[in-house]
Amino acid sequence: MLRTIPLLLATTLVLWASAFVGIRFGLRAYAPSELAALRFCVASAALLLVGPGQRIRLPARADLPRLLVLGAMGVTLYNLALNLGERTVGAGEASLIVNTVPLLTALLGCAFLRERLTTPLIAGAMVSFTGVGLISLGSTRELSVGAGGAWVALAALAQAVFFVGQRALFPRYRPLEATCYTIWSGTLLLIPLAPGLPGRIVTTPWEPTLVVCYLGLFPAALANLCWSKVLACWTASSAAQFLFAVPVITMALGAWLLGEIPGLMVCAGGVLALAGVALGRFRTAQSECGVISQR
Repeated sequence: MLRTIPLLLATTLVLWASAFVGIRFGLRAYAPSELAALRFCVASAALLLVGPGQRIRLPARADLPRLLVLGAMGVTLYNLALNLGERTVGAGEASLIVNTVPLLTALLGCAFLRERLTTPLIAGAMVSFTGVGLISLGSTRELSVGAGGAWVALAALAQAVFFVGQRALFPRYRPLEATCYTIWSGTLLLIPLAPGLPGRIVTTPWEPTLVVCYLGLFPAALANLCWSKVLACWTASSAAQFLFAVPVITMALGAWLLGEIPGLMVCAGGVLALAGVALGRFRTAQSECGVISQR
């Protein structure tokens, strides 16, 4: 598995970067709760097709409350809060707020998983966060913190809690099992929040629905599965450091697909964000696949 980790990580980052654009497009036709519910119904259906062939085991009864809480945090709360925030928050501000996740994950991992915060990891996080700040400032003329910003901040906290809680599952569950349990439980909590979804699908043009299906199949199902395999081999704080690269990838996708050429400050911020990732990974990669059960 160690040799495939860079590919899994790159796949996750690219797909999650594309999700920010897809969410903004999907919100033109769907309410935040409808978009989240449809997206994860698609993701759940995809995992239901894959699961039987991979011999997914039933979770232990004692773990059911934890799995439900993780699904509520990482799927239900995170996606609802992010969708609500992206209605009013600009891309630069959202990028800045969401990229507190590596810092929050490192702190929570230290507190609950006894992960060690190395000097390179802390220094790299600060350098990357400064770079993300430059990207945000270069992307918008002013940053305003309002209700939308509060929703995005809540999403960041929920995602950090989810990463740390999911990391604790891997001594007992395979990455695919942990991904299925959390996505399925989070989806079950989302469905009652979107009672008008069937009618909305019927009346909505096919383009936004196709985008939401993409969000479900790739940034939700595939990317979360790839990320869980990364977490199974690295500490939560070490893996989360790479999330600082997401706004840089988003910037590159915007330049390639939309012709949005970034300014000098945005480019400088991107270089700093990537430099921080490289610094944070210096002597901090901890491969634990030999410890994780391969059952």
